[in-house]
Amino acid sequence: MRAIHSAISADELEASIGVVISNNADALALTWARKQNLPAHHLSATKLGSPEALSEKTLEVLSDANITHIVLSGYMRKLSNQILKNYAGRILNVHPSLLPAFGGKGMYGDYVHEAVLNAGVNESGATIHLVTEDYDEGPILGQIRCEVLDTDDLKSLKSRVAPIEATLYISTLKQIEVNATST
Repeated sequence: MRAIHSAISADELEASIGVVISNNADALALTWARKQNLPAHHLSATKLGSPEALSEKTLEVLSDANITHIVLSGYMRKLSNQILKNYAGRILNVHPSLLPAFGGKGMYGDYVHEAVLNAGVNESGATIHLVTEDYDEGPILGQIRCEVLDTDDLKSLKSRVAPIEATLYISTLKQIEVNATST
């Protein structure tokens, strides 16, 4: 999110961040967004009483902000079928591996990097994909590879993949921007 915001601020990306949503009231993303004067909302099924209420409120907030695309970055909950339907083909997610490898339910963050290291593969990277109802199975929009070194541990691999995720997100969003203006 910060890299995307920086690219927008530097006029490298023609877009805007209409709203930031987290299911975690203490999320650093919400704190950071508020410091940037971005609309920021804590929305959770616990807070709202049910998954259905969460879905309805999320759709309301997205609609009120005139959101055309949803960019997930660290959002760790599965989106409702209603959100997936309303934004089909317009929900992007970043994954810290070269999908389809090391994807699926429970494969996020450090779990992915640990699985990559345990598998002994010689490359990893990042993937941007469209979100569908199945975890990490939507169409792949882009990937960037990085070498897995013999000396890598969780911290070193993660430190090399994180900047790749940001670079890939920005380049993918630029491509969407180009496609949107050429149709």
